[in-house]
Amino acid sequence: MNPRIEEIIAAFEAAWRIGTSPELREFLDDASRSTWLSESDQELLVRELVAIDIEFRGRLCAVKSTRAGSQPWRSLAEYRAEFTILGEESLALLAAEEYRARRLGGEELSTGDYLNSIPNAERARSNVIRVAAEILADAKSTPKSRRRLESPTSDPHAPLPYSDFLLKKLIGSGGMGEVYLGLQRSLDRYVAVKFLRRSLADYPEAIARFTTEAKTVAQLNHPGIVGIHGLGRTPGGGYFIVMDLIDGQDLGRHLSTGPIEVQEALRIVIDVARALAHAHSRGVIHCDLKPSNVLLDCDGAVFVTDFGLARRASDDDPFPIAPAGTAAFMAPEQIDASVGCISFATDVYGLGGLLFATLTGNAPRTGDRVADVLAMTMAQSPLPDIFDLRSDVPKGLCRAASTCLEWHPERRYATVEEFLSVVGPLAK
Repeated sequence: MNPRIEEIIAAFEAAWRIGTSPELREFLDDASRSTWLSESDQELLVRELVAIDIEFRGRLCAVKSTRAGSQPWRSLAEYRAEFTILGEESLALLAAEEYRARRLGGEELSTGDYLNSIPNAERARSNVIRVAAEILADAKSTPKSRRRLESPTSDPHAPLPYSDFLLKKLIGSGGMGEVYLGLQRSLDRYVAVKFLRRSLADYPEAIARFTTEAKTVAQLNHPGIVGIHGLGRTPGGGYFIVMDLIDGQDLGRHLSTGPIEVQEALRIVIDVARALAHAHSRGVIHCDLKPSNVLLDCDGAVFVTDFGLARRASDDDPFPIAPAGTAAFMAPEQIDASVGCISFATDVYGLGGLLFATLTGNAPRTGDRVADVLAMTMAQSPLPDIFDLRSDVPKGLCRAASTCLEWHPERRYATVEEFLSVVGPLAK
């Protein structure tokens, strides 16, 4: 998906989540004035925004909010009349979203009656039946005596109630989801609430990766790893993770003004390495080390976050065919399994990339396109020497970074502890 489209979708969803009841047309009008949207992009954008609009209007009906009067329910027929760019396939997908929203909003609606009420029902049939089956499965998993008190999407594996969290503002966004500042009403505390992107909600692999992140981090206990409080589901069936709120900014933003003082860079990377050593001792490989996944609080304390791509050291499954990670910081074995297995050495490579970035202000490899960066990595194109870019960096530290960034996994430091034994003495 076009990154700009993702930004518009994320902004629209964020506006709904924090309770501002956005006007869909305003977001589309801004996009329509841009020249980068192809016709297929325009239809995709309209479809995703309408789906979000349907979901959140349905939630207002479900809770009988006083705001529902100013944001009334809209039927799919109304959207169809207003947005003629929506093709039959898009409308078939949106029919399932309308059916879900009406059912979760408390409407007694049979699948057959709904299909009889919409045009081209045959095209939408499989989507609507799938949603009906999901709602039925959710209802069966909830005891009858409790169904009136809980959301139809109550899930014993994701027990945190969505209604307990009041979202304040969007504080971060990544490939898998958006993170919001939230107030947990029951405990009167602020937390970070991470939602799986709506565009990924129909992909089992994405859901599994998202929920596995919560379960993985819950098994870690280290002051340098952002803690997880639990997993929950929204009334629309989406997943969210509740995490510690770190009052500060990520390292990527910290570096946006340029590289930082050598000893400060070393301190940050050493703290990250110590957190990784703990994760490795529990058999967890992060697999996505980069500046934006390192948080610094107001006192300068360092925290590692986003274990969404983490793997178990014991995993025997082949790595996914599609590369998973951030191109500029990905180890070669993350791009092509023929290079070697994902291992602790993969995170050592990530540490080298992190050290390179904190000292130079740039990623180890850069390019105009992701494909170009991946190609440079696989072609073993030489990396710049840190000392050539910044002569005040001790040569021993430059060599340590280069060793971490060796193309062949067996030529890197074997463990994070070995890396620490080399760079630790360089810290003053």
